[in-house]
Amino acid sequence: MSNKTVFCETFITEKDFDYICAEKVSFIVLVAGIAFIIFILLTVGGNALVILAITKDKRHRTPSNYLILSLAVTDLIVGLITVPIRAFNELKDYGTWPYGALLCDLRVVIDRLCVNASILHLLAIAIDRYLCVTSVRYSITRNGRRIAFMVGVAWFVAFLLAIAAFAGWRDDKYQERIANNICLVSTDFSLNLTVWIVVFMIPVISMAIIYTIVFLIARKNIRYKPGDGTEMTSTSHSQNQTNDSTVNNQNDSIESTMSSETKQSNVDDMKMNVQRPVKIEIRRNTKRFNPDDKRERKVAQTLIIITGCVIICWFPFFSYYTLSSIFGVRFASNSNFYFKISIWLGYLNSLLNPIIYAATNPYYRDAFKKILKIN
Repeated sequence: MSNKTVFCETFITEKDFDYICAEKVSFIVLVAGIAFIIFILLTVGGNALVILAITKDKRHRTPSNYLILSLAVTDLIVGLITVPIRAFNELKDYGTWPYGALLCDLRVVIDRLCVNASILHLLAIAIDRYLCVTSVRYSITRNGRRIAFMVGVAWFVAFLLAIAAFAGWRDDKYQERIANNICLVSTDFSLNLTVWIVVFMIPVISMAIIYTIVFLIARKNIRYKPGDGTEMTSTSHSQNQTNDSTVNNQNDSIESTMSSETKQSNVDDMKMNVQRPVKIEIRRNTKRFNPDDKRERKVAQTLIIITGCVIICWFPFFSYYTLSSIFGVRFASNSNFYFKISIWLGYLNSLLNPIIYAATNPYYRDAFKKILKIN
């Protein structure tokens, strides 16, 4: 059976097989090729802009942004290596793999490493944000080494899972699949279930819980209602002291920290370094005011988008891949239409991450405009 026949069987019903394959396959390949090029350019361009925005401007070199920088590097690798290899294979070989075991192994390792690392970076960002709004000590002591440790753990776990199939977790039908031009390293149920749990279920559930807590804290700060009376509170800060602030009216008092978890819609954190002694005055309003519903909605929408995109993009792939271990290799063949949809939905997450984590931040938007020289 030719590669073109496999391609036609993937997308076209048997009734229209002869006509479509004879007349339309070149058009389908052309349209798919254009779509792949646009996809690659957007993925590479978006993540490259994030990297440039952080590295070129010292104001953006914060611990929080280092996590986003590492995520952007991971997604850039997806756009530069993983996606082009997949696109080339789809267009030239229609999803089959005639290049042997060595190149198949290499492709799978790179693919899984980048995909796993990207998702685990999203979890690391969520954990960092949670600690920033719940632990003053973490906000004060957070530095580049702590962020580097989180990044290192994400890459280490991603690497272990990427090479797991080559460390004895590969099933005995691998060579048979290679002989049939199918690049599928392992259909071992325990391996795929482990990857499903560690790379998808744990991050998604954790992100949902973490961002729910972050939203509740942000809503509490946004909706605080001072009591009657006006009072002035002053606080002195010495040189190089770091001030993180939250609004808290418990016991009729206000504790101030400038937390961008409530100030910015993308719930990012920010620190103020005071270079000389300064007195900060906080005026307490006597009037009750209505909740800032617009800001609440914006915070909620951002957090829903963050978690929702991960679920929408990766749930089909991980579900499909795990089910393939139960129903056999034909279920997960690279020429299967549903497998194609699920894997490209997953790659879409690397395209969307720069938009979600950076473009929604006005500081990044300004940086993008400067880089692109847009007035």
